[in-house]
Parts: sequence; C-alpha cells; structure tokens
Amino acid sequence: MPNRSIPMFKFRAAGNSPFKEIKDTQYLEELEQSLLDQYENGERSSYELKEKLFYLYLRLWELEPEKDFYRNPITRLVLDIGWDIKRRKVNYEQAQLFFEDLIQLAKPHALPIAHYRLGFIHFYNKRYHSAIRSFEKALQRHNPDRVERLPLPNERLNESQSMKAQAQLAESHYKYSVELAIRAKRMYEELGNPDDYDIDYIMKLEREILREESKPYMCLTPAGRSSISEQEYRELREAEAAFIFDCTDHDEQRVYVKGKLRAFSARRMQILEILFEKQKPVPQKEIADKLNISQVSRYMNELKRLLSEYGLDEQTIIADNGYYINHPNPILIFNENDPKYLM
Repeated sequence: MPNRSIPMFKFRAAGNSPFKEIKDTQYLEELEQSLLDQYENGERSSYELKEKLFYLYLRLWELEPEKDFYRNPITRLVLDIGWDIKRRKVNYEQAQLFFEDLIQLAKPHALPIAHYRLGFIHFYNKRYHSAIRSFEKALQRHNPDRVERLPLPNERLNESQSMKAQAQLAESHYKYSVELAIRAKRMYEELGNPDDYDIDYIMKLEREILREESKPYMCLTPAGRSSISEQEYRELREAEAAFIFDCTDHDEQRVYVKGKLRAFSARRMQILEILFEKQKPVPQKEIADKLNISQVSRYMNELKRLLSEYGLDEQTIIADNGYYINHPNPILIFNENDPKYLM
C-alpha cells in the first residue's frame, strides 16, 4: 500500500514558487506567521497574499513530506482562490492547473466545489464537453462506502451553487449539441453524393438546435437577465435613456451615460460595478469590506457629483438601507459565458 502521508505528485505550479530554493524550514515558518497575520488583518481579498501562502505551504510540505497536515491549508487556499476567479483577478489557465492538481491531490476524497469551479472555467473557454464532465462530478452524490472521506462543508456545493451547476450543465449540453450539429452540417456539405434522406437530418438540426442569430451578450437589469445580439449591444451603448456598465472586456470596463463613453477613476469604477451587479441596496460595510476602504460616503458623494456633471440627476445614487442606483434604466452588460456572473 502506498504511504498516503507523502505527496504522490507535485503541483504543476510549484515551478513558479518564490520559495523553491529555500531549505530553512524555521525561516519559512516565521514567514508563514507574518503572512497569516496579514491574512487575518483584513487582507483576505489579496490574491497575491493567498498565492504566497499557497507556495509557502507547498514548499514546507516538500521539505517535510511526513507532515500531511499541510494538505488542508493548501486545499483551503486553492478553494478560496475560486472567489478571485469569480472577480476576474486571476489567470484562468493558471486557475485551471490549480483546480486540476487539487482534485488529484484530494483523491480518492470527493471535492465537489473544485469540479464546480473547473466547470465554469471550461465553459468560459468553450470546452463544453469538459464542462459537462466537471459539472456532473460536482453534482454527483457521494456514497460513504466508496470514498475515504465525504466532502467537508466548505468543499460541498450550497443550494444556490447546486442550482447553478445544474443549470450550467444543461447549458453545456446545449452548447455541445450545437457544436455537434455544426459538425454534422459540415459533413453533409462535404458529402459527394447525398441521398434524399440526408437533408432531413440537417433540416431537423437547423429547426431544433441551430439558431439563425447568435446572442453572445447578457444584460442584467432590475427586471432580470436577457440575451442580446451584437447589434442590440451596439444600439444599447448609444441609447440616451440608458445608464450602462459594460463588462464585456474586464481589462477595459466602460461606462456609458446618455449614449456617451465617460471616464471614471479605478475606484469609482469598482463602486459602480458593485452597484450594477447587485441591482439592489448594498450596505456601506459590504462596500468597505470588498474594496478595503473607509469613508465610503465620501467616495459616494464624489461619484454622485461626477455623475451630475455627466448629465444625470443628483439622486442617481441613493443611500437608503444601503447604496443603490436610482435610474430608470441601469444595465450591466457582460459576455454570455463570463463565469464571474455565472458562478
């Protein structure tokens, strides 16, 4: 029997570790305490800090392979990084490696939340067949007689995540069926001598699976979500009656006021994004915690003054049991596959 206290493989990300040349465990343990103090003192949102801790525990485990307890903080940190994925603060390809290696590390233990996060990464990258497998594993019921350990509470899906995984599984099946239908149609077009029945198959695919118009964007408004086409997307941005936060490019988010692109500082963009995402009152403490700022009211007043300069009513942002956008047509636009708004 293999010794389960010794790692059976290495994380592929270990080569990027800033600690890979350090052999002094005492020094690493002192550094661990310093990083943990930062982590517990309000810097939880720092992806860089989590990544440092992750690499630190990996190195300690390499130097002390008999100490299997390093497995738990490594698992916790990678799962925590999942929230940074949702906020688009981490490279998706690197995140995929993290989750795939974490699943291997946990075997034969069940780890539904890692499969859940991985499913959204596959879906975002249009790997629909892989997304199907990940969501199915995330939703799988676990028999205690067949696994060494059932998932811990933070490793399971909550009710909301289970619903989203089921919905995204259905969407993945649909997207994959479209891929297969397109492939079948191309095969038909390449047939040298199709018979009279071949066209019936293609017509059925076009009628039941393929769509004439692609709708690659989603809109979030107080009324709910809806899909829009490229043409509708362009028209919305030019609409004078709309107040739009455009998240289709996370590296360059944009705000349109009365059909015009307007400039905002990075901090004001962060505040607007929170308000557009929620579409309901957001408590001041929640904004302060998410952005690690104090004096939220000062930032809000500055933002309201700027919106007024851009031609909006002074009461476009209101404080009433939290801050919210008081505009007749606030719209958040994002890519249909964006995991930030799916997970």
